Amino acid sequence: MANPVSLEICGTEGHAAVVNGEMYFQSKKVQDADGRKPWKQFPPALPNALELFLDAVAGKTGLPLVTAREAAYRSAVMEAIYQGAREQKWVAPEAPPAAKP
Repeated sequence: MANPVSLEICGTEGHAAVVNGEMYFQSKKVQDADGRKPWKQFPPALPNALELFLDAVAGKTGLPLVTAREAAYRSAVMEAIYQGAREQKWVAPEAPPAAKP
């Protein structure tokens, strides 16, 4: 295989990499996550995002969905990234307006 590493995520408190289809995970905050052997301790998979959306439209509550404010902030972050790339400078994202009571 020309590129055995299909995903790598690095952070200040750990890292994860998918190598040859297996995930390796290291974090001092998670017991046994030493990055030496494939990580197998995954939570159960969530339903498809469209199914979750349709459940929400049908009135089901307690679903693992992002809030409207979080979604708006993610859009603001992406817009700031695009603007910063166009202008070749740092652009801080604008926080979405506060929710009205």
